[in-house]
Amino acid sequence: MGSDYFNYIQLDRNNPEHQHYYNWRDKFNSLCAEYNITPPAAAIYFGLHVPG
Repeated sequence: MGSDYFNYIQLDRNNPEHQHYYNWRDKFNSLCAEYNITPPAAAIYFGLHVPG
């Protein structure tokens, strides 16, 4: 959620092929900030409340 690695691959914000990962993370962090929730807390809550 905060590093430059995804699935054991080092990402580069300047690489167009990696841009969608950074866009997703930026939107996720922005949404968390809007609701005053830390990103790790949101991820843990989601993981504990997935149906099934």
